[in-house]
Amino acid sequence: MYLVHVHLRPPSAAPRLPDTTAQALGLLARGREPVTHVSVHPDPPAHPVIGLYLHTESLAEAEAAARRLWHHLHHAHHPLAAWTLLRAEAPLHPYSDPWTSGG
Repeated sequence: MYLVHVHLRPPSAAPRLPDTTAQALGLLARGREPVTHVSVHPDPPAHPVIGLYLHTESLAEAEAAARRLWHHLHHAHHPLAAWTLLRAEAPLHPYSDPWTSGG
């Protein structure tokens, strides 16, 4: 399972992601893509992110599935028609192993 963040740019006329975004994406994904959970992070409004947990064989497949889902949602859910996909990628976080780094 992979977590992919879908980063969006809002149109100037829409200050926040619509409240219906997570539900619309979940319904659209059903039977189409291997999504197990959708999490919408509308703040800050200028840099909203949609988190998708996807069951795929590889990270590349998960990121591609996230882009496909956004494309379908963008065209099927009118409130998002003017929003722009900036990127769909797994978030990378530095890891510090407390057993080997002394902390």
